[in-house]
Amino acid sequence: MTELLQVLMYFFAKIGDGSSLPFNEHYLISELKELGISQDEIQQIMSWINRFTELKKQITDYPLQNHSGTRIFTPLECQYLNKKYRSLLLGLEQKGILTPATLELVLDHLMYLDPEDITIGRIKFTILMVLSNQPDKLAIASMERFLLNEAPEELH
Repeated sequence: MTELLQVLMYFFAKIGDGSSLPFNEHYLISELKELGISQDEIQQIMSWINRFTELKKQITDYPLQNHSGTRIFTPLECQYLNKKYRSLLLGLEQKGILTPATLELVLDHLMYLDPEDITIGRIKFTILMVLSNQPDKLAIASMERFLLNEAPEELH
Protein backbone atom coordinates (compact mmCIF):
# COMPACT_ATOMS: atom_id res chain seq x y z
CA MET A 1 0.00 0.00 0.00
CA THR A 2 2.94 2.32 0.58
CA GLU A 3 3.76 2.00 -3.13
CA LEU A 4 0.21 3.10 -4.00
CA LEU A 5 0.61 6.14 -1.81
CA GLN A 6 3.92 6.98 -3.48
CA VAL A 7 2.24 6.74 -6.89
CA LEU A 8 -0.57 9.03 -5.72
CA MET A 9 1.95 11.53 -4.32
CA TYR A 10 3.78 11.50 -7.64
CA PHE A 11 0.66 12.29 -9.63
CA PHE A 12 -0.63 14.93 -7.26
CA ALA A 13 2.77 16.59 -7.34
CA LYS A 14 2.68 16.38 -11.12
CA ILE A 15 -0.71 18.14 -11.31
CA GLY A 16 0.14 20.47 -8.42
CA ASP A 17 0.65 23.39 -10.78
CA GLY A 18 -2.72 24.86 -9.89
CA SER A 19 -4.77 22.11 -11.46
CA SER A 20 -7.23 20.29 -9.28
CA LEU A 21 -9.50 17.32 -9.48
CA PRO A 22 -11.03 16.16 -11.67
CA PHE A 23 -8.19 15.51 -14.09
CA ASN A 24 -7.83 13.35 -17.16
CA GLU A 25 -8.59 9.87 -15.88
CA HIS A 26 -7.50 8.16 -19.12
CA TYR A 27 -4.13 9.88 -18.96
CA LEU A 28 -3.63 8.80 -15.35
CA ILE A 29 -4.53 5.18 -16.13
CA SER A 30 -2.15 5.08 -19.09
CA GLU A 31 0.65 6.57 -16.97
CA LEU A 32 0.03 4.01 -14.22
CA LYS A 33 0.15 1.18 -16.76
CA GLU A 34 3.43 2.53 -18.12
CA LEU A 35 4.83 2.50 -14.58
CA GLY A 36 3.96 -1.20 -14.34
CA ILE A 37 1.16 -0.80 -11.79
CA SER A 38 -1.17 -3.81 -11.70
CA GLN A 39 -4.78 -3.50 -12.83
CA ASP A 40 -6.02 -4.19 -9.27
CA GLU A 41 -3.85 -1.39 -7.89
CA ILE A 42 -4.99 0.96 -10.66
CA GLN A 43 -8.61 0.24 -9.76
CA GLN A 44 -7.82 0.90 -6.09
CA ILE A 45 -6.18 4.22 -6.93
CA MET A 46 -9.04 5.30 -9.18
CA SER A 47 -11.59 4.28 -6.55
CA TRP A 48 -9.78 6.41 -3.97
CA ILE A 49 -9.59 9.42 -6.30
CA ASN A 50 -13.23 9.09 -7.36
CA ARG A 51 -14.28 8.80 -3.72
CA PHE A 52 -12.37 12.00 -3.01
CA THR A 53 -14.16 13.79 -5.84
CA GLU A 54 -17.57 12.59 -4.62
CA LEU A 55 -16.88 13.65 -1.03
CA LYS A 56 -15.66 17.05 -2.21
CA LYS A 57 -19.02 17.57 -3.94
CA GLN A 58 -20.87 16.56 -0.76
CA ILE A 59 -18.91 19.05 1.34
CA THR A 60 -20.21 21.94 -0.76
CA ASP A 61 -23.75 20.97 0.26
CA TYR A 62 -23.03 21.83 3.89
CA PRO A 63 -22.65 25.41 5.08
CA LEU A 64 -19.16 26.36 6.19
CA GLN A 65 -18.74 26.40 9.93
CA ASN A 66 -16.80 29.25 11.47
CA HIS A 67 -16.11 27.38 14.68
CA SER A 68 -16.15 23.79 15.69
CA GLY A 69 -17.31 21.68 18.55
CA THR A 70 -15.29 18.95 20.13
CA ARG A 71 -14.33 16.18 17.71
CA ILE A 72 -14.61 12.78 19.35
CA PHE A 73 -12.65 10.13 17.49
CA THR A 74 -14.29 6.75 16.99
CA PRO A 75 -12.68 3.66 18.53
CA LEU A 76 -11.63 2.57 15.02
CA GLU A 77 -10.00 5.95 14.34
CA CYS A 78 -8.20 5.74 17.70
CA GLN A 79 -6.95 2.28 16.78
CA TYR A 80 -5.17 3.62 13.68
CA LEU A 81 -4.46 7.23 14.65
CA ASN A 82 -2.21 7.45 17.68
CA LYS A 83 -2.40 10.36 20.11
CA LYS A 84 0.28 12.32 18.24
CA TYR A 85 -1.65 12.06 14.96
CA ARG A 86 -4.97 13.01 16.55
CA SER A 87 -3.31 15.98 18.27
CA LEU A 88 -1.84 17.15 14.96
CA LEU A 89 -5.23 17.03 13.24
CA LEU A 90 -7.07 18.78 16.07
CA GLY A 91 -4.29 21.39 16.34
CA LEU A 92 -4.63 22.20 12.65
CA GLU A 93 -8.36 22.59 13.11
CA GLN A 94 -7.85 24.89 16.11
CA LYS A 95 -5.41 27.02 14.07
CA GLY A 96 -8.06 27.36 11.35
CA ILE A 97 -6.04 25.45 8.76
CA LEU A 98 -8.65 22.69 8.71
CA THR A 99 -12.36 23.30 9.01
CA PRO A 100 -14.63 20.67 10.54
CA ALA A 101 -15.61 19.66 7.00
CA THR A 102 -12.04 19.37 5.70
CA LEU A 103 -11.01 17.49 8.85
CA GLU A 104 -13.70 14.93 8.09
CA LEU A 105 -12.45 14.66 4.50
CA VAL A 106 -8.92 14.05 5.74
CA LEU A 107 -10.07 11.42 8.21
CA ASP A 108 -12.21 9.69 5.60
CA HIS A 109 -9.27 9.43 3.21
CA LEU A 110 -6.88 8.24 5.87
CA MET A 111 -9.25 5.48 6.96
CA TYR A 112 -10.20 4.47 3.41
CA LEU A 113 -6.77 3.78 1.93
CA ASP A 114 -5.20 1.13 4.22
CA PRO A 115 -5.57 2.59 7.72
CA GLU A 116 -2.91 0.22 9.06
CA ASP A 117 -0.27 2.13 7.09
CA ILE A 118 -0.91 5.66 8.43
CA THR A 119 2.21 7.76 8.97
CA ILE A 120 2.78 11.42 9.72
CA GLY A 121 3.91 11.90 6.12
CA ARG A 122 0.73 10.33 4.81
CA ILE A 123 -1.37 12.56 7.07
CA LYS A 124 0.40 15.69 5.83
CA PHE A 125 0.11 14.61 2.21
CA THR A 126 -3.61 13.90 2.63
CA ILE A 127 -4.15 17.29 4.27
CA LEU A 128 -2.36 19.08 1.44
CA MET A 129 -4.33 17.13 -1.14
CA VAL A 130 -7.65 17.97 0.54
CA LEU A 131 -6.78 21.64 1.01
CA SER A 132 -5.49 22.05 -2.54
CA ASN A 133 -8.94 21.18 -3.81
CA GLN A 134 -10.82 23.64 -1.61
CA PRO A 135 -11.88 27.09 -2.77
CA ASP A 136 -10.13 28.72 0.23
CA LYS A 137 -6.48 28.84 -0.84
CA LEU A 138 -5.53 30.63 2.40
CA ALA A 139 -5.77 27.31 4.25
CA ILE A 140 -3.26 25.59 1.98
CA ALA A 141 -0.87 28.53 2.32
CA SER A 142 -1.17 28.22 6.09
CA MET A 143 -0.50 24.49 5.90
CA GLU A 144 2.54 25.05 3.70
CA ARG A 145 3.89 27.61 6.21
CA PHE A 146 3.20 25.14 9.02
CA LEU A 147 5.17 22.42 7.24
CA LEU A 148 8.07 24.74 6.42
CA ASN A 149 8.31 26.01 10.01
CA GLU A 150 8.49 22.53 11.55
CA ALA A 151 11.79 21.20 12.77
CA PRO A 152 13.32 18.86 10.14
CA GLU A 153 13.15 15.84 12.46
CA GLU A 154 9.38 16.28 12.80
CA LEU A 155 8.87 16.04 9.04
CA HIS A 156 9.72 12.35 8.96
